[in-house]
Amino acid sequence: MPPAIEITLYGKDDEPIKTYERSIIPWGMLKKATRLMDQFEEPKPEAKKKWFWQKEEDANVRPEEKQMEAISQFVVDLFGNQFTVKELENGADMGEIMTVFRSVITRANAAVKSNPTISRSPKKT
Repeated sequence: MPPAIEITLYGKDDEPIKTYERSIIPWGMLKKATRLMDQFEEPKPEAKKKWFWQKEEDANVRPEEKQMEAISQFVVDLFGNQFTVKELENGADMGEIMTVFRSVITRANAAVKSNPTISRSPKKT
């Protein structure tokens, strides 16, 4: 089993308050992560496609800001809502937040590549 995914929340003086761990990635979180990754590509203007998390009234909010909000919520969900988005935003290191998200994506890619039940197209010669 791969090492646990961790995130630490820090206090006002940058002292660690609590470290949270997740040893497994639930299937539903993998699905959320891949949907979120798909949305990182900005839609073409003519497509008039909204981001999957975007409400009509948020249409003028920059996509990057919405992506950051979605990643924050993803991390909170991954750790079972043991802390809030606000606590994450105020107490977590931004590098750790992105590391958590990338770790889920990396594990997903590794699982797909090593899965013998996924058929691969025959190589053309």
